[in-house]
Amino acid sequence: MNYERFIQERESDWKELDKMLRKVQSGGIKRLSKNDLKHLGRLYRTATSHLAAARTYFPSSDATRYLNQLVAQTHASIYRPQSLRIRNIFDLFSREIPIVFRRRIGYIALALAIFVGAAMAGFLGCYFEEELPRIMVGDKYIDKTEENIAKGDPCAVYKTGVKPLASSIIMTNNIGVTFYAFSSGILMGVGTILILIFNGLVFGSIAFVFHQHQYFIEFMSTVMLHGTIELSCIFIAGGAGLLLGDALVKPGNRFRKDALVQNGKEAVKLILGIAPWLILAGIIEGFITPMNLSLPARIAIIMVTGTLFITYFAGVRKASLESSQVP
Repeated sequence: MNYERFIQERESDWKELDKMLRKVQSGGIKRLSKNDLKHLGRLYRTATSHLAAARTYFPSSDATRYLNQLVAQTHASIYRPQSLRIRNIFDLFSREIPIVFRRRIGYIALALAIFVGAAMAGFLGCYFEEELPRIMVGDKYIDKTEENIAKGDPCAVYKTGVKPLASSIIMTNNIGVTFYAFSSGILMGVGTILILIFNGLVFGSIAFVFHQHQYFIEFMSTVMLHGTIELSCIFIAGGAGLLLGDALVKPGNRFRKDALVQNGKEAVKLILGIAPWLILAGIIEGFITPMNLSLPARIAIIMVTGTLFITYFAGVRKASLESSQVP
């Protein structure tokens, strides 16, 4: 291979890459348009192939040293860790998380379907097995609930005395459940599925107890004060767990490790997205659910919280995630 010809045929690409590199160094990778990002990726890959050829045929040449420096600087500029700024955090929560939610809505819908199916099975199963509620929930809860129903205060079990303490405990419990639903996805998704089924069976069994005593609407309107957000977070966490499991079961043309890393990044974003909502659900459960609200007031709160939740995850302005991805 002729050295002069090697440089002559490729130098224009190197100069163009160097020009784009200076643009990135001065303004940041996110300043580039979608087309510029794609072009930068092509130039970077071309330069790395040129560097490989230069190292083979002209290992001690100026061209090899120049390419080595150009490729190294480009790599450092593209893949350098971003500093944690308010703007980065705002961008994560305002744009990236809702985008991941919409892209992975199938996994979340599957988690919802598993839970609802298990809840229906638990509810209907109580018709055939009277002891199922006690098996799923325990004698203490059922006895206390039936005692409260007899006193005319069916949902007293959800009322606590020390509200700040109760809210803190509830938040911790909610975060724990969602974390287990998510992290269990590493077991090929089976762990996540089992957690969703178990919680669905428990919910359906409890609902049957109230239905049996003609307090189903009272139960649902009280529980869903906090449950609208709380259960929605569990479904998203379950979807994130299924996303992890899918990477291991069906990696496609990727290595399982790479698939797990890629899916894991999106799953973690989903978990970060529901973290503030879990705190809100804990506050509602600790302070608002115990209040003696009328049915219309409960329904209004459920509609407001549900609308806010859906608006954030599904109604935020759509944007292309590709514009912020590395080429």
